[in-house]
Amino acid sequence: MKRSELLEVLTILKPCIKKNTLTPILSDISFKTDTVEVFNGVQGMKVEFNSGLECAVDGTNLFKIISSFSGDEVSLSMGDDSLKIKCGKSVYNMATNKPSNYFPDDEEITYKNLPSGFLEGVKKCLNFASKDMTKVDRYGVTVNKDTLYSTDGASLSKFSLEDDSGIEHILPEPFLKIVKSLGDEELLIGSNSHSVFITSNKCKVFTMINDIKLLDYENVLNKYNINELIFSKITEELREVVSRLSTILISSNEVTINSDENLLIKCTTPNVNITESIDFNLGNKFVSKFEISLVQKMIENSFEIASIVLDENVILFGKDENFLCLVVSIL
Repeated sequence: MKRSELLEVLTILKPCIKKNTLTPILSDISFKTDTVEVFNGVQGMKVEFNSGLECAVDGTNLFKIISSFSGDEVSLSMGDDSLKIKCGKSVYNMATNKPSNYFPDDEEITYKNLPSGFLEGVKKCLNFASKDMTKVDRYGVTVNKDTLYSTDGASLSKFSLEDDSGIEHILPEPFLKIVKSLGDEELLIGSNSHSVFITSNKCKVFTMINDIKLLDYENVLNKYNINELIFSKITEELREVVSRLSTILISSNEVTINSDENLLIKCTTPNVNITESIDFNLGNKFVSKFEISLVQKMIENSFEIASIVLDENVILFGKDENFLCLVVSIL
């Protein structure tokens, strides 16, 4: 077979491959006559590829081996308990397992076109999603038909889609990163009670989902009367300063923002005291602390910014055409 064709398949599957020393089969790539499949315990991928094989091998090592060859042709053949890989004069034998059967049946699922802007919205919302896998109600992006949401407890985001996705589930970050790796192909989406599927003309991806109640994001947003806020266009000076500070303050993420006629941003590290003065008016007077990394993500993904002061809290809002996010101050 063509090495380039096999490598293309392995490259597609690579984002789903995870090293699992506790359950090694969850690190495997499974060859099944006319498909190649991966299941890492939560997410799975399937690509059509006629290998004629029925076995499973360690996915990471197989990718490294095939990538390291320079020849045009490669042969894969089964031995007694191993997969023989030959390219030119090079011969490798890999230990095999039985191919997995974890990929769920999707024959009864009705697929819809992935709404326009879905991947853009996912990219933006993942910036404000929790990275804590134990917080299953906020680990990833919540898809509620025609709207995407995310939160990490200190920030929140919303992205409005042009069409209804037909999905009402929380999609975990690892699954969304796999979907993003598929690029700009025409994608379809569908779901049942326990899985969400996304397909392209090259492959099929699924993730297992938790049956949990979705957070009521709109109830939170409605408290702030966002339509009455006065937004100001984010200036290049503000973007430059916030970007610089987020780069410098890797270990110390906290800054103090003093909002008056102009903005003063101050922070202290073990070696440097920083004061940045910016010609920008947020519309409210306050002195409050923020995580600079969240402020930077807001600035990076927004066109306009506003603020409100609520008791001891200050909340910054950023928005673009279809996107809204907020960052809460540190008490």
